[in-house]
Amino acid sequence: MRAKTFISTMTALFVITASGAIAGQAANTGDNHKAAPGSSAPAAAGTYTVAQVYAKKSELKGRVVKVHGNVVKVLKNIMGRTWVHIQDGTGSEGGNKIVFTSKNEAPEVGSAVIAQGTLETDKDFGYGYFYSVIVEDATFSK
Repeated sequence: MRAKTFISTMTALFVITASGAIAGQAANTGDNHKAAPGSSAPAAAGTYTVAQVYAKKSELKGRVVKVHGNVVKVLKNIMGRTWVHIQDGTGSEGGNKIVFTSKNEAPEVGSAVIAQGTLETDKDFGYGYFYSVIVEDATFSK
C-alpha cells in the first residue's frame, strides 16, 4: 500500500543525457510542495529559471523577468497584494523559490504558470519580511 500512495503523490521525469548521466525533476503533489533537491526544470522560451534569477539578480534588478514554474503557495490580501510563491526545481535552500506579488491575479496552488513582473532586490517590508529577490506587479499565464 505504501508504494501505491507514494506513486499517487509523486510525479517524476528523468532524462538520460548523452554522457549517460541521469537528470531528473520531481514534482511533489502532496501537501509540502517541495521540489527534489538538485533537480532542474527546463526553462520555457524567453524565461529564466529560479536559480538564474538569483544568480543574475544584480543585472536583472528593475527589469521585467519571466519565470516558468509551479505555484506552491498563495496568500491573498496581505498589504493589499496577493503573494504567489513559484518553484521550478532549480536553486538551493533559501534560493529555490521566488515570491511574485500582484494586485489583481491569484493563480491556484499546484498550477504551472509563466509569471512575469519587475524584479526587485533586497526589499524590506519590515516586521521580518525581507526578500533578497521579489518580483512585483506580476501577471500570470499558463
